[in-house]
Amino acid sequence: VAEAERMHGSLRYKSERAMPFETFLTQCQKMFNIYEKEEEMPEEAKLSFLFRKVQHQGLRSLIDALKAF
Repeated sequence: VAEAERMHGSLRYKSERAMPFETFLTQCQKMFNIYEKEEEMPEEAKLSFLFRKVQHQGLRSLIDALKAF
């Protein structure tokens, strides 16, 4: 769980150059899997995490549109 908490605090997607989006999602899934072994993480919490941690300017409008749903 300590590894998942570390990932929770440090994971961010800013650009492909800093970290490929696929790698970001793989790390998120790893974190979610660790948390689920201890306690279930609601889907809303997962989405909220992704919305906060994707900080790529080109994706901002898409994230805002997804939040509206």
